[in-house]
Amino acid sequence: MYDGNKYVTSELISSYAWDTALNFMCQNSEQGYKLSITTDKLFGNMYTKKKELTGMYTADKYSNIHDILGNCWEWTTEYYSGPSGPSVPRGGYCYSYSTYASYRYHTSMSPNDKVNLSFRTQLYLK
Repeated sequence: MYDGNKYVTSELISSYAWDTALNFMCQNSEQGYKLSITTDKLFGNMYTKKKELTGMYTADKYSNIHDILGNCWEWTTEYYSGPSGPSVPRGGYCYSYSTYASYRYHTSMSPNDKVNLSFRTQLYLK
């Protein structure tokens, strides 16, 4: 994403970075760790059956992190070696009543096969 920029590099978010961001969000919210396991659509765009542009659903913004509780599953660099692997999307999902921010979903499909997935990058400042 930042090709040629000598001060910034980026990559697809790792599950470690996902969990770290989620932990930061939970520690800095009055809802606490409930945010990591809730499926209540009052806290995020979960089971609304309606995808939104990132940041459009203001109730799903905690510690300046948007849409980690819902909207779309997001690809991570995590690898799953089981029969339903290898890809591991994370997070809540607007069409599912049973997924949540810390949820791991295993799928054998590529990103091109899944229209309900998005991605998040992690940035490194040099």
